[in-house]
Amino acid sequence: MPGGGGLHYFKMIEVEQTKIKGFLCCPSCGKMLQNQDGRPVTKLGKKNKLKCPNCKSPLWQQVSFAYGGRVAIADYLNRQYSGRYNLIIDEAHKSKGADSDAGYAVADLVAGASKVVAMTGTLYAGKASSIFYLLYRLFPHFRRLYDYDEVQRFVEHHGLQETITKTKESDTWSSAYGYTRENVRVRELPGVSPGMVTMLLNNTAFLKLANMGLHLPTYTEERYPIPLDPRLENGLETIKTLHKTAVELAVKEGAIGLLSQWLYLSLGWFDCPIAETLTAVNREKEVIGSYDIEGYLDSKDQLLDDPLAKDAALLEIVEAELAQERGVGVFFAQVNRRDWMSRIQKLLKERGIYSEILRQSTAKPQDRERWYQGFVERCRERGQEPVLLANGNLVKEGLDLIELPTLIETGIE
Repeated sequence: MPGGGGLHYFKMIEVEQTKIKGFLCCPSCGKMLQNQDGRPVTKLGKKNKLKCPNCKSPLWQQVSFAYGGRVAIADYLNRQYSGRYNLIIDEAHKSKGADSDAGYAVADLVAGASKVVAMTGTLYAGKASSIFYLLYRLFPHFRRLYDYDEVQRFVEHHGLQETITKTKESDTWSSAYGYTRENVRVRELPGVSPGMVTMLLNNTAFLKLANMGLHLPTYTEERYPIPLDPRLENGLETIKTLHKTAVELAVKEGAIGLLSQWLYLSLGWFDCPIAETLTAVNREKEVIGSYDIEGYLDSKDQLLDDPLAKDAALLEIVEAELAQERGVGVFFAQVNRRDWMSRIQKLLKERGIYSEILRQSTAKPQDRERWYQGFVERCRERGQEPVLLANGNLVKEGLDLIELPTLIETGIE
């Protein structure tokens, strides 16, 4: 307000601002949640299914599947649609495991299905135990005969077993020594008893393609022997010598790892002849030897003026099949270590042949069918039938390779 001397006075207002903190309250009773020290709780810990200490109401809720909750789809179908669907199981042997995710999923789906058809080309893996859990999940009458944990009793009834008894007599004789000790071990052998057939007949139909009434093209399998390229003979001698060493170490030192490495080397090195080093270790995991294999190629995809004998034969087959307007799938083994697909792709490109490589990283399993269809279109846009280079395990399920009437296996996995 105006005062003497022309001075002006203003009312001073002091404002105090306080930071507001959030804390948690029970949604039922509204009481603030406190920790053991009496302080407000601002964040719940990782412990699941907490309750309000005041009214005991749950501090959690089940989230609907549509809003982000996670539930196994097989369990969901069993609970929500039980008795309202029929089920066809393809590659049923994939669910034969006792405690595998696939096995549990099939058990849930079968439990909720009205009718079930299980299809497989590999009914059992040679031993009676390999079919036990598949039968248990499919057939109610089988579950009345055997409990889930009675696979051994099933093997005794329908399988083959071998009993191995080892007897050890002591050379020392006293009041505490000189007893004869026996070690008895029972192991399952490949094979089943005839009684297995009678168990399966009422619920099993054995079909061949000829029984399906389908008009299929003639199917043939051919072996194509290729003489060893003379440029790889030095490597062959090295591998022969290494085999003798690997056997000696396996017998004397129990170092079977080198023998296993040698096996894969002998199967794959001639396709991808690069320098390698194999290591042998004893039972204590100590390195007892290192063995070098001299390579003929500097890298896996190196091109030579004169291709290796197997490369040249492969190119010849692909060209001959394309000339007959037949698509070709070429399958390679040991691609994680001895991958020579890029070399073959370069050689094909030099001859004007378009091809694509399918690797595990190329497309996820659920996307491979769409990728494959796009691959076929890309090849035909270039005026040729498709040529696919891949590891066979990536296409053995879920893909219809109709556009590839010629399939070539270049090696043993």
